[in-house]
Amino acid sequence: MPSELDMPTLANDYGDMNLPGANPKTLKEWLDERRDELEMTLGDVADAAGLSEEGIRKVVTGQRSPRSSTRRKIERAVRWAAGSIDAIERGETPVKLEDAQPAPATPQSTQEERDMAILEQALDAVGLDAALTLILKRVQERNEHRP
Repeated sequence: MPSELDMPTLANDYGDMNLPGANPKTLKEWLDERRDELEMTLGDVADAAGLSEEGIRKVVTGQRSPRSSTRRKIERAVRWAAGSIDAIERGETPVKLEDAQPAPATPQSTQEERDMAILEQALDAVGLDAALTLILKRVQERNEHRP
């Protein structure tokens, strides 16, 4: 069993583990890492989130406490599951949407339940505004083709 003195070294060896003595990554560190993975600039994240670059910078540096809706916008922009920023603040690891496991469809699931699960995943991935814009566009296209 490692002593208390060995814990910071052990924590660093295991990266994201939130061990006693570990220094959890900050939101800025996680976001910088994720932006590198996605090859996004901070401006790209701001555009995807519908926020200003300065606003995001203030959030990730701790100068501003974001509202829940702002957190969700940032999470969607970098394809993190909802609640990931809250998890980071608790010293936990954010969940990438590509790593999230959707609930498997069971034989008892209705088509409506499966459709709702797909819709929820899509909303997490692209955001409510983008999804509603797409739906409105499709409805308008269908109405144009009706006799």
